[in-house]
Amino acid sequence: MLIGNIEKSEYDFVFNHFKELLTKRFDDKHIVNNNLNPKEWNFYYEVVYPLLLEKKAALYVIYNGETPICVRLLYFSETIIFDAITVFDIDYTKFHIGKISIMKMLEWSFKNDFKIFDFSKGYFDYKESWSDLRYDFEYHLFIDSKSITSIILGNTIAFLLKFKQYLREKEINKTLHKLTYILRRRKTYSDTLIKEISINEINYKQTQLEPIKLDDKHAFLKKYAYDFLFITKEHFKNLKVYKVNNQLNTIYLLEVNEHIKILSVTI
Repeated sequence: MLIGNIEKSEYDFVFNHFKELLTKRFDDKHIVNNNLNPKEWNFYYEVVYPLLLEKKAALYVIYNGETPICVRLLYFSETIIFDAITVFDIDYTKFHIGKISIMKMLEWSFKNDFKIFDFSKGYFDYKESWSDLRYDFEYHLFIDSKSITSIILGNTIAFLLKFKQYLREKEINKTLHKLTYILRRRKTYSDTLIKEISINEINYKQTQLEPIKLDDKHAFLKKYAYDFLFITKEHFKNLKVYKVNNQLNTIYLLEVNEHIKILSVTI
């Protein structure tokens, strides 16, 4: 839990990863996220750090080594924690990082005497499964009944709010987010075509195996590597990754102890 006297350099490091993880998550969904709008994201970046120093906000982070793989932005009142923005690295989906984050965060909340943990507005399955109360988010408009301008303005705002809610109920907002994403389309490593092939399909023992690292250049392999580790219950330090040369397709081999997974990749 990053809260209180945190160095600005550490804050910048985590916040940069926060943005990268959000971008990666919504690229995978093929929809836009309004929080990533440059103006809105800069607002969060500027506002959160002073609040963090005052213990009115915090960043809850899960790391793999020194790399953030799950980040939650939280705000505090005296007795309530508000979960504002949350994201985890989708390469670690098998490990249920989101659930681990909630459990550890609630554990911290109990120890620090908070009474309510509020997941904030917006429906997601995990909110329903972890919560014991659901409430409506409401707008209340106050109109000066003696002012024509106030009446016209108030009713216009009310109409727009009701219309937006109607569009949400018809899930038009989801279609709009997807359409906006298509218009802003950019190639990501999630577009890489990867399929698992059987060991019998290639004679990898008669080929040259080139050791490689799971760095940014090979980021498209990370999800498959972490899934492989989860299934085999092995540690990352025991994982070896190879590029199989002398093949018609680009082939990669994952090996951990006696377990082997072979992937055919089209970028």
